[in-house]
Amino acid sequence: MPKKHLWAILLTAWLIVITILSLYSFDHDVKVEFEVTFLDKTAHVVFHFVLVLLACLFIRETTKGTIPLVRTTFIALVFSVAYGILIEVLQYSLTKNRVAEVADIMANTIGGLLAIIVLKWYFSKKSPLKWKF
Repeated sequence: MPKKHLWAILLTAWLIVITILSLYSFDHDVKVEFEVTFLDKTAHVVFHFVLVLLACLFIRETTKGTIPLVRTTFIALVFSVAYGILIEVLQYSLTKNRVAEVADIMANTIGGLLAIIVLKWYFSKKSPLKWKF
């Protein structure tokens, strides 16, 4: 299986996981014995960190690295933020137990920006790996 198909499958699967976890209400199914401060926001950061990483690697493989890293990360971040806003709108309009929050969109953006920082560090000039093929 070519890498571009692998990244497409991983990206699609991750989007499905985020969608299900964001729209399903766990209030009656799971009993939480302890409270973790900012667990919800941490989950948003992690979800969109992984989303931006997968989106960038998918774009890299499908374009064979012809799009510069800066543009690729920008596209992935815009996609991540737009997807996060869409999920918040769906939570507001389709669910009864979920709440749409601007803070969630901010956490999504922070996760995406952290992914960009990691990608830029990993594919920096000091790193032996190159963005282009």
